[in-house]
Amino acid sequence: MLMIKKYFKFRLNVNLKLLWLAKSFLALSTLLTLLTTDGEDLFRPFGRYVEHSYDLDIFKKLNLFLFFQSHESFFIHKSIAISILTLVVINIFPKTISVLHWWVSFSFATSVHFIDGGDQINSVICLFLIPLTFIAHGKSRKNWYICNFGFFTFLFFKLQFSMIYFHSLIGKLSVNEWSTGTAIYNWFSNPIFGVSDFILPLFTRIFQNIVLTNILNWSPMLILGILSFSLVASFNNSNLLYRNFVFFIGVAFHFLNFIFFGLSSFFLTMVGGLVLYLLPVYSYGE
Repeated sequence: MLMIKKYFKFRLNVNLKLLWLAKSFLALSTLLTLLTTDGEDLFRPFGRYVEHSYDLDIFKKLNLFLFFQSHESFFIHKSIAISILTLVVINIFPKTISVLHWWVSFSFATSVHFIDGGDQINSVICLFLIPLTFIAHGKSRKNWYICNFGFFTFLFFKLQFSMIYFHSLIGKLSVNEWSTGTAIYNWFSNPIFGVSDFILPLFTRIFQNIVLTNILNWSPMLILGILSFSLVASFNNSNLLYRNFVFFIGVAFHFLNFIFFGLSSFFLTMVGGLVLYLLPVYSYGE
């Protein structure tokens, strides 16, 4: 053990502003959904409270939105969730609120009936952020054990986040429409998930050009590959220029998905994840 400590002399450096920025994006993702979406649509799709099915009762007992199962009491747990998420953005009592933040995101992702992948990703990231927040706001960042625990926790988060993009890339390559270059056209012209009617004529002209169509089709896969394989660069403090450039590409990519397909909560969650994944929130030095 002494020999290991000799060669692994790490000190954990934390950028608290970037940490707060990432947590704020994650909180806003859930907060704006709760503020702008009727509870009947989120939790009671047929005008009555429908309890989510679980195999383990412990998940029911932990779930904030299953504490009160009457129509009249929905305002109570919604108000609790909104209050906690607001405190995350204000950045008060960060260590305690980090636990409550995960509680709200987990409860939301496991009880609403219409979720996107961003809600589940949000919940997982918030779970990783609990120990990292305690370390960042604690007084033991020079402790060898705590520092290495933080390193491996953050490493596991980055591996998970990289795999999100890698899995999406592999999934697209296995779909015939993506490999033949027609996927973007099919998505944009879809009557339910496609772009707005006033934008579609512009892309209809673009799709008449096979070169531009192929660029639009293959660009998302190229971006997904860059984001996934930037995992290695994300640990190197000397690659900040490259990391900032890839971060900009990732934000722009998700922003365009938000503009064209309305994925607002997914956009906010992924930007929060990209801050942690690519920007120097945590760094290590002697």
